[in-house]
Amino acid sequence: MRPTNTNQQQSQNGYQTFSNVQKLNTNNIYAWVKVVEPYLCEKGYELHLLFDSFSNFMISEHYVQTDRERSFDEDRAYILADKKLSETEKKGEYRRIESEYRDVGTKRANEEKEWRQKDSKLKGILKGVVEEHMWLAAGNEKSAGLIWKKLKVEAQMRESGNFMSLLTDFFNSTQKEKESLVDYLACVQLIAQKLREVEEKQPDWKEVVCFRILSGLKKEHDQIQQMIFQMPRDQVKIETMKIKFAAEDSRKNASNNQEQKRNEQEEPSEEAHMGAARERCRKCGGKLERANYRLCQVCYEKQREERKEKSKDKREESHITLAF
Repeated sequence: MRPTNTNQQQSQNGYQTFSNVQKLNTNNIYAWVKVVEPYLCEKGYELHLLFDSFSNFMISEHYVQTDRERSFDEDRAYILADKKLSETEKKGEYRRIESEYRDVGTKRANEEKEWRQKDSKLKGILKGVVEEHMWLAAGNEKSAGLIWKKLKVEAQMRESGNFMSLLTDFFNSTQKEKESLVDYLACVQLIAQKLREVEEKQPDWKEVVCFRILSGLKKEHDQIQQMIFQMPRDQVKIETMKIKFAAEDSRKNASNNQEQKRNEQEEPSEEAHMGAARERCRKCGGKLERANYRLCQVCYEKQREERKEKSKDKREESHITLAF
């Protein structure tokens, strides 16, 4: 039966309303889910959001079994649990009950086919309401349910960093030179509006404390800061930061100790310097024949000759004095 014009118009209006929703990006996960999820549930995709495959749906409480299906599953379970049967015998029994319960197999095959068709449609709907860069991160998943979960995880992980970044802009915002008071006020209000769009729930005091600690870290700690910013917001807590900071401090102390040991090994001690100095001649710097000597053999001979000359000169001066 073809739909009436009224139904067509309502369907078109509903589609237009949904298609006008802002696409999912890193700043609007909560507002996006609030609009998209009710629409998808209303269209009959609720189970596809909950379960990532038809087999997982079948074993859940949401799948309503008939008496025939229940008997079929019980017989299969009994064959599987029977240890007296060999693998070949079990295969034969499986073929027998599948032939006996052919109607059950046909029913489930049709249900799985319908599931896959709806899953494919849901993928198309999600692709139309997700930014391209977000879809590239999740669109390769096998089912719409997996894509839905991946999108939420990806957006929430990035949302934490965006939230912290916006808080940084908010608390560190200052009036620029030549900026009027009205423009400065509008700039701060815009940041506050973006914070509200990220999540309706405003940050509590503990989140502000965590933000203040992270924003005050030195540049050498950028790596651990970014790692915490990428965590989901509900996991950014003082207790979590204490554990990560303690591990980082231990790593840094160990690195500093190793560097200090290397420097001590590379740089000779004062005694080594003195020992090396004692091994050189005090005059020419040449190598000594013996460590307890101060002069090399050449300088020692020169010194002896100089002393002899001085002694000779002194004797001659004394003779001259006596002659007078």
